[in-house]
Amino acid sequence: MRLMLAGAMALALAGCVMPGLPMMPPNYGGVGGTGMSAEQIAAMESQMQGAKAVGEASAKRPGDEVMTCAAIQAEMTTTMQDPRVQAAIGRMGDRAQDQKAKMDAAMAGKPVAPATKSETASPLESAGDLSSIMPELMRGQRLNELATAKNCAFLKGPQKPG
Repeated sequence: MRLMLAGAMALALAGCVMPGLPMMPPNYGGVGGTGMSAEQIAAMESQMQGAKAVGEASAKRPGDEVMTCAAIQAEMTTTMQDPRVQAAIGRMGDRAQDQKAKMDAAMAGKPVAPATKSETASPLESAGDLSSIMPELMRGQRLNELATAKNCAFLKGPQKPG
């Protein structure tokens, strides 16, 4: 679970275009050439902070401390397999893979077209996806903390029989 949460964060951040690489777009205006105004970026940051606050508030539930490892694992699995969560993670992953392919090509010295305006905004779209599933991610983090405190075997990966 820890890897899944880390992966979701990495996917959201991996879509960032590294400054100085040949794929950098022309200046699309706005903050950092994103084509977005400071007000739009501030609104997105506010949305993310609000989603985080809601997620943190709903992460702890009565009875958490008495959950068994099996119950924790079942809830983690159900939460992360939710179609909304899977769709958001899939979109973030697709954007990150596209950006990684461009960065790999640029680092290998291959010609790379400048990023389009929509590609430049992809990290901001990933932030929107991330904020939409923040309650689930924060609950997953809480469940991971409980499982770690209980030293649940499922956190160690698949176990060999007997």
